[in-house]
Amino acid sequence: MDTSQVRLDWLRAFLAVVETGGFTAAAARLHLSQPALHTQVKQLAGWAGPLYRFEGRALRLTPRGQEVEVLAREVLGAVDRFAARAAGKVATVPVVSAGRALQLYVLARALRGWSGPLSLRTEDRPATVEAVRSGRAHLGLTSLLEADPELDGTRVLEVGQVAIVPEHDPLAQRRHIRARALAGRPLILPPPGRTHRATLAAALGGDLHVAVEVDGWELMTHYASLGLGLTVVNAYIPTPPGTVAVPVVDLPRLQVHLIKRKHAPPIAEVAALEAHVRKHLAQGQVRCGRGAEGRRGRVKRRNGTAGAAAPPGHEACRCFRRIVTKGAGALGRVRWPVSTCHDVLVDKDIGNSATPSAGWWSPRPTVSGRCSR
Repeated sequence: MDTSQVRLDWLRAFLAVVETGGFTAAAARLHLSQPALHTQVKQLAGWAGPLYRFEGRALRLTPRGQEVEVLAREVLGAVDRFAARAAGKVATVPVVSAGRALQLYVLARALRGWSGPLSLRTEDRPATVEAVRSGRAHLGLTSLLEADPELDGTRVLEVGQVAIVPEHDPLAQRRHIRARALAGRPLILPPPGRTHRATLAAALGGDLHVAVEVDGWELMTHYASLGLGLTVVNAYIPTPPGTVAVPVVDLPRLQVHLIKRKHAPPIAEVAALEAHVRKHLAQGQVRCGRGAEGRRGRVKRRNGTAGAAAPPGHEACRCFRRIVTKGAGALGRVRWPVSTCHDVLVDKDIGNSATPSAGWWSPRPTVSGRCSR
């Protein structure tokens, strides 16, 4: 394979076809005729091997085509960065891919204070993983169901799942429930084939009474607030007015990862953004969006002793009404309500002090328990 034969315009032509999904739109983008574009892509395929195939009208890359896409992005990216720095411009605009809910309630808060340019892609989990693998996105924020050999992933957030129930529902008075408590109840679920639905079906032994099928966390909680049924969502999703979020303790916890492609060339702008997001997630900048100001949390004692106020600036959500201490002493071993809408309760030996210290939240330290309910 003679690398001297490869031309940059071949690579640009191929990327245009990949990004637009066809030759007509790619030719318009590059201001080329379609025969000229076909010739360039054909020459690249002659050098690298078969790059794509058509399934109906959809263009699908071959494994070789996927490798060439990554190569093209790296080579053209390096050339573009060199030219931009020479012209005194921003060399690279970091691209981040994440789902809509993760962007709204996790990533958006972690981006506070970021002053550089940024491009965001709104994609579901498979599309986010594929965008990072291919180089279309530098970073991704998503839940990984299993380790991916092509990606480096760091867990930045772990949350439980909550059932969204009306305030007057008997389940609303419970501190937490098990999934079986939802058996026979009308449920609002995503369409068949979704991992979330399959997980609930397994937990309920297949006893799903589907009231509404709809895609999207916000729509699921919205229809729950209208009384069409109960739903289960990740704990960072805001609770609509008139409903209560009750933790479901036997459902798997969601682990959110910040991912990037292994062996990707180092880019200063991307590294700065990655460090910024990691820092803000590690500091617990993700809070729930409950909608109205919450009540001051109280810690109740099992032995009936008067409860101690939660630390200043820390609020307790309604879904954690009963938080008990264990053991004797002034306060003993206390379970503080820590960012309670994230379904996180951590035991902490605090002796006679009611002030929690760094490292009291898992998996990252120093999280604010304030809730904007």
